[in-house]
Amino acid sequence: MQWNSQRKRVAYWVVCFLMLTTLRAWGGLPNIQRFEPAAGEPGMSVRIIGTGFQNVTSVMFGIAEAVFELHSDTLVEAIIPNPATSGPITVSTDRGFGASDTFFQVAPRIDTFVPTYGKPGDRIILHGHNFSGTSDVLVGGVTAVFEIVAQTQMTLVVPQGLANGVIELISSAGRTASREVFQTIGPGPLILDMEPSMASVGDLVSIRGVQFDEASTVLFTGAIPASFSQVADTQILARVPENAISGPITITTPLGMGQSLVDFLVIGAGPFISDLQPREVESGQQVVVTGVNLSRVTALSVGGVIASFEVVADGQLMFVLPPEANSGTLRFAYDGGIYILEDAIDLIGPGPVIKSFTPTRGVAGTIVQLQGDHFSLLTTVLFGTQEAEYEIIAESQMIVTIPEGVESSHFTLRSPHGEIISDTVFSVQAPAPILVSFEPSFGGVGSQVQIHGEYLNHVEKVFFGSTEGTFEVVADSQMHLTVPEGARTSRIRLQSGVDTFVADTLFYLPVTLDAMVPDKAVPGSLIIIHGTNLEDTQYVRFGGEEADLVVVGQDYLEVEVPGDALSGNVVVTTPAGSLAVPGTFGMLPTVETVIPLAGPVGSVIRVNGRGLHETHTVQIGSVTVPFEILGPASLAISIPFQATGGNITVINPQGRSVSEAFFQVRHAAELGLEVVLEDEPSIWQQPVQFMIKVRNDGPSPSFNLSIRHEMPEGVALRGSSNPRGGTEIFGNVVLDVIPALYADETVDIIHSLTNPHYGFEMHRFSVQANAFDPTMEDRQQDFLHVIEGPPVRLEWLSLDARKYRLRWDSALRGYLPKTRSPGQGNEGWRMVRETITRGVTWQGMDLNLGDAWGFFRLESEEHLLFP
Repeated sequence: MQWNSQRKRVAYWVVCFLMLTTLRAWGGLPNIQRFEPAAGEPGMSVRIIGTGFQNVTSVMFGIAEAVFELHSDTLVEAIIPNPATSGPITVSTDRGFGASDTFFQVAPRIDTFVPTYGKPGDRIILHGHNFSGTSDVLVGGVTAVFEIVAQTQMTLVVPQGLANGVIELISSAGRTASREVFQTIGPGPLILDMEPSMASVGDLVSIRGVQFDEASTVLFTGAIPASFSQVADTQILARVPENAISGPITITTPLGMGQSLVDFLVIGAGPFISDLQPREVESGQQVVVTGVNLSRVTALSVGGVIASFEVVADGQLMFVLPPEANSGTLRFAYDGGIYILEDAIDLIGPGPVIKSFTPTRGVAGTIVQLQGDHFSLLTTVLFGTQEAEYEIIAESQMIVTIPEGVESSHFTLRSPHGEIISDTVFSVQAPAPILVSFEPSFGGVGSQVQIHGEYLNHVEKVFFGSTEGTFEVVADSQMHLTVPEGARTSRIRLQSGVDTFVADTLFYLPVTLDAMVPDKAVPGSLIIIHGTNLEDTQYVRFGGEEADLVVVGQDYLEVEVPGDALSGNVVVTTPAGSLAVPGTFGMLPTVETVIPLAGPVGSVIRVNGRGLHETHTVQIGSVTVPFEILGPASLAISIPFQATGGNITVINPQGRSVSEAFFQVRHAAELGLEVVLEDEPSIWQQPVQFMIKVRNDGPSPSFNLSIRHEMPEGVALRGSSNPRGGTEIFGNVVLDVIPALYADETVDIIHSLTNPHYGFEMHRFSVQANAFDPTMEDRQQDFLHVIEGPPVRLEWLSLDARKYRLRWDSALRGYLPKTRSPGQGNEGWRMVRETITRGVTWQGMDLNLGDAWGFFRLESEEHLLFP
């Protein structure tokens, strides 16, 4: 059950949070930003700060509703209620509700603990609320070891060396004590209760408690021993001894002695009455009598009139009120005498009866609820001497409207049975004043405010918030107020002896502004503005740009600096006017990102951040660079020739901001490569020359260039010419190195080759360098080399009945066999998917065709030469 309860509470707050998140998106809902203090105990006052508090209808601490006072649209003050539980604070208005994001910690509360007694080492279970924050537990002032089981349950171990006392819980939120006293027991007996708690000599009494084993004596008051029988360690049956008198009972065991905390009542042999129900009785109504020795009653009278009765048991009898009874005195006759109860019951006649009414005071028109009997018999209701309107709700309940023009008086009820007058007076009070409107809505100390309303003659005091002002009543519907010294923006209150009326709207006093902290900041940061009469602030502008109001209090504002704010005056506007904060505000720049983080001289980079629109200087490292302001959040910077790299610094009249990232200036060289074949076309087995033109279009020089020539397999380099460096061969790769190539320079490298093949072959040329190159695509060229040779021939050989061989010249490159079946047109040619075998003089493949046959041909596949 404990777990289920916890899950329900968690589910409740999750649903509340999801509903709040959704509703906040609609706008206009209360929003709790913080509360102070963050913890407390019932009775303490808590300030709740936020927005949207217009028309607050309730404030909840956990699941308990609190008494509250609405100071402004941004401030509510609430009293922590007794049943408060730790959890979110919830503020509800007529538009919805808002719950705090954080929990308010309520001081722990003890409801019950069991058992209520124990000895050192015993474990006690406490039930209550808000146990999670408990830091210390005291029993009778002695610190105890404890364990928190849940928010509503904890256990403690009874410590050594304590006396009887309350259990106290201590937490950061407050301190609480149990209502009941924890009773410390030793090894001796402890008497908890006696049943019955009253009896005659010779009657048996059941004594319940603990540690009764081996009891040796049971003594009634006066050290009078009683005969007894021990039923268990927790129960003894004792017989009331002769000469016993009322008082505590004492039990003795080998481990000690224990005495009852309440007295045992020794009664005589006659009846003893402990209760009567009901106490208000009318003729013919039955009354139940509870007591002891009631079986000995032989006669019963009410006000001297004999009443019929029935004994139900020795502890109960019932009688019927006779019609002739005229007093509530009861007499019980028994064989040993008479037991008398004076005025034990109240007699109710046949006519209407008033028992009570609420309220007991009010103005004319107040509706009063009367409780009583026989209201259906009413013919008239008077208040004083004036007839009043009434409505009967039930036989025992009615409502009466206090008529106009009356003074304090009794209620009189008339019926055919006569009239009855209330015992107490209803106090008629003067009507409470009503404020309908006032003008003007703002003004300074000493200014006049005209009030329009009703019952203004009854006004005794006038307050502007908590400051009392002077006034003059012109008529019952009009009065003049003077704004007093010390008045603050607040609601006007009219106080009379009956009630207090609070205006619905605020009276605004001029704003005073003391300072803002800090006076320099970056956009998006929070600024605190100190002053007075700020609770209904409408706007705060930084250099003409409106800021977001985060918290609006009576003496301070918390605002967010807008992104496009300008250095200069900060102006606060309320319904009473506008005022600038003393001093000027300085907008600090902040650099957040630099894009890109590397680039060549002449390139343009983007600096993003906040507060950049007042920038007057930009540096890369220590070099001042040209820039353009794109807006409050962006700058464009051109990289000059003398820049060497570094962090970017943005400076405005208020301060500077340095980027975390380091900008790297890179030298840019636009490299290109072009390959030209001399003496085209190429002839098989004849030398060929490739001219490789490497150029640098600038603007920067490029160092340690590497020109790579990837040749087909079998091609041999006969010679090379590299006027700016050397040439090396690595297998079928030729590598030329150029130490430096300056802007607008071109170097021609010549490679002389011998090619043993004819057909189609692919050469790949590329240039590599460390310099930054904005375009990389012109630094590589794939060159298709066409070599003229003998005619292309395909031979077909039969190896046996099923196996055939296709072969062609081993020097041929760029051709592959294709096949098609008889009857297919030219569209049916497809590649032969067999492995090609290369020989010294021929290359080809062996085919196992069986009975199938078809056509074959060699076809150039130039695209296959490109990787």
